Amino acid sequence: GPSRADWVDVEERMSSRDGPSRGGRRPMSEWADRIALNGSSPPRTPRDDITAQEVGRHSTAADGWVILRGKVYDVSEYINYHPGGVSILRQCLGRDATKLFNRYHPRVNLDRYIGSCLVGTLGSSLMPAFEEDEEEESSEDEVGYKVPH
Repeated sequence: GPSRADWVDVEERMSSRDGPSRGGRRPMSEWADRIALNGSSPPRTPRDDITAQEVGRHSTAADGWVILRGKVYDVSEYINYHPGGVSILRQCLGRDATKLFNRYHPRVNLDRYIGSCLVGTLGSSLMPAFEEDEEEESSEDEVGYKVPH
């Protein structure tokens, strides 16, 4: 997994882009510390029977799941550490955000950053996705992400 230095590097790059304010998000280095502390606990066994309906029931910041590249992640603990801010991740909760994620993070290794949040894989059911046309009726937030009205 990533070292603490990797997380500090991400945080420094984000700080230089965002300036001193992080839009309410917490430093990525704190996320690295959390992962390190929890690394000694046994990981949950990933499920392979998750339905779209089940993901849709987890759509709040306190209980938020998101589908990325066919995998389901519980990002409830991660949401406040997301480098792009909470608002962009909040709009994806309970849905498949693969298209949006791939647009901004095409080469990001998900397991490296949120692998500890893996719930499992989506079964064969279809999942409502974050669609391109939803973005057209939106405005950019302070870090340049599209946020629906």
